[in-house]
Amino acid sequence: MHARPNRKSHELDVGTAPEVETWLPGETLFSLVSRQHALLVHAKPADTCLHWFGHSRIGSAHDLPARIATFTERTKGRFGSTSSVIYKHTLLPYYLPFRPAQDSANAVAAMSSESIGALKAQLGILATRFGAAHPLKACKCCIEQDETNHHVAYWHVEHQLPGVWICPWHSEMLLVATVKWMGVERFGWHLPTNSNLSLAAVVDPNLHPDEETLQRLANASINLWSLPAKFHFSSERLFLLYRHEMMRTELCSQSGRVNTSAFSDAISKITMALSGIREFSSLPHSPEKISLAFGRLISNPRSVPHPLRQLIVILGLFGSWDSFFKQYREIQSSSARKIVNPNGEPLVAHLDSTATDTGIRSQFIEMLKTPNRSIRAAAESVGITVSTGMAWAAAANITVRRRGKILKPERRLQLIRTLRRGVSKAAAASAFGVSIQTVTTTLRTEVGLHERWIQARFKYAQKEARRAWKRTASGLPSVTAKALRTLQPAAFAWLYRHDRAWLESFSASLHRVPRTNHATLNWDKRDSKLSQAIHNAALAWHEQHRMGYLTNARLCQLIPELKSRLSSLDQMPLTRTALAQISRKTTKNEELRPSPLGNGC
Repeated sequence: MHARPNRKSHELDVGTAPEVETWLPGETLFSLVSRQHALLVHAKPADTCLHWFGHSRIGSAHDLPARIATFTERTKGRFGSTSSVIYKHTLLPYYLPFRPAQDSANAVAAMSSESIGALKAQLGILATRFGAAHPLKACKCCIEQDETNHHVAYWHVEHQLPGVWICPWHSEMLLVATVKWMGVERFGWHLPTNSNLSLAAVVDPNLHPDEETLQRLANASINLWSLPAKFHFSSERLFLLYRHEMMRTELCSQSGRVNTSAFSDAISKITMALSGIREFSSLPHSPEKISLAFGRLISNPRSVPHPLRQLIVILGLFGSWDSFFKQYREIQSSSARKIVNPNGEPLVAHLDSTATDTGIRSQFIEMLKTPNRSIRAAAESVGITVSTGMAWAAAANITVRRRGKILKPERRLQLIRTLRRGVSKAAAASAFGVSIQTVTTTLRTEVGLHERWIQARFKYAQKEARRAWKRTASGLPSVTAKALRTLQPAAFAWLYRHDRAWLESFSASLHRVPRTNHATLNWDKRDSKLSQAIHNAALAWHEQHRMGYLTNARLCQLIPELKSRLSSLDQMPLTRTALAQISRKTTKNEELRPSPLGNGC
């Protein structure tokens, strides 16, 4: 009989070891747990993660960790609430201010739950070329200072933010950790030391980034991360502010037409100053590519790019974060319609005039301001259709007269009321006896209707998904979240992507299957049975294939349950021995031909 290892779930014995009691100034969650891991000298990384996060791996991420609710529960809240840990000691707040409030609630719910899932993709991190790994960074002066003041060096959250490559306190270039990056020590716990830090941030030693620009960008990144938890920029006001500043500095005309060359020059001063840093190696430098990469920010109020792109535009237009944020507060505290351009005209007229390169839209909007100028005459003057002109006018909050051909005024008013309730285009078209194109034209040409319709459609989809989820749960006693997901895959997919905070809250009230380490399984019996099955299958196969080689992949096909047991070979020595015997080259006296090791399942 072979000795059996202890298969009970292992928990760290921290009773005899000193425990970390408080945060150090500006410390990350990863750094806090790494300090505790260092105190438990003989602990394995998986044991530390299991003790603090209830899982041997999930929770060890240094940027956007999951299972933070489990962390606060296991520490009995002595390090703060779940939300305070997320907003003060992780990188998540950096990505939220430019996004809608609903995205923030979903992101916090994801990091509180058992897995962040597709959070990085939903935040747009994966869609950029800035990198999603967030390498650990440290300042050599900070390390020496921390060791003097706190007797230990630790990771500062300000250093880890995207765009921060120079220490905000010592103006020293940050060093990059050789661990927790590119798969090295992915699940480990580490503190900054001279042995695990290098200058890997610099991709080209011949290029020297401008330290003053790096300092301004670092200051902007830290201020962005430091904004209050519920603060979210208004995309419309942000767009207003960008256009107002561009008019003031003559980067665009008073009609809203962008001077592409001047705008590219303003942005290139920032991108060129950042050359040489690996994170910024994908930034464009030619005027055409700069206009393509950053033009969307100053032409589409609903665009939500990576925060680094926003900060680069902010520095290019305003010079510093303080100047930008002061002006944004002024717009936020006053009526947008009172903000005027350098000619004294209300800037709100330019809010949605996205001003193509030819300036046709801006020219059309200006024509509509002329007294007694019909929309048909203005459209013909710039060479567009009347329907396109009506859509542009609605986008600029300009109401025009209509001569109803298909829809009379009363019927059109009824259709508008119906669409405001979120009725689908097909259903509205069927109810009013018109084409879907007519419904689409109505949505595009009625001021504010399209936005109201989108909001109503979202609320309707949210209500239906929640109703389906709750109805299925109430009809099945002791149902689990996993079973619900199988029964309602469409509702789960919608809630997971758009309403995760509610989904996590509801799932917490469902029945949970108790976790087990399968200690009641008879591993000896399973081992003996599977090893015998391997020998029998190998002999039977050899009878039919005298000159062949029996591979592990073929053996998995002959014994379907073998593939799922390969990860448990440490607990099944007989099975492991049987596989080794079959894989070993045989002599002429042996009955089995060899099976090359490495042709696994």
